[in-house]
Amino acid sequence: MKWIKDHLIISFIISLVVVVSIIVVIVVVANNKPEIKEENFAIKTDGYYVYKGSDVWYQITFKDDSKFLFEPWFCPKSACGGGGDESGTYKINGKEININIPAHYTDGDPEIDNIEFIPEKNYKITIINDRQISLADKIYNWQKNDMFDEYEE
Repeated sequence: MKWIKDHLIISFIISLVVVVSIIVVIVVVANNKPEIKEENFAIKTDGYYVYKGSDVWYQITFKDDSKFLFEPWFCPKSACGGGGDESGTYKINGKEININIPAHYTDGDPEIDNIEFIPEKNYKITIINDRQISLADKIYNWQKNDMFDEYEE
């Protein structure tokens, strides 16, 4: 009888050691998840990113000092000029570019133009690759020189 009692105690101890070992392995594995590195992707700070719609072209320029410029051009392939330029700052976070355009007033002569208050705006731009970005489901292609040139290949 003593032999059975000793055998049960030993079996219980071995089972307890196995269960504790399994719990320790699970805890160690759960706490050692591979760290996902937040990677910054490159954008070009020379040239322009341009979306060429049929009636308006849009130009986005990024500068080395984290400045951002958005310019719509209302007369594609002509020199009538742009309007509604917006500038602000950008910060790259992985494949996302966070844009902040602070609150401002529209340009113009208060005696002639209606000066408007424009509230702060924030946008998210997605980096597709080093030559393309996406804003509001529109793909902007990079080109080095004059935005009125055809897209460079």
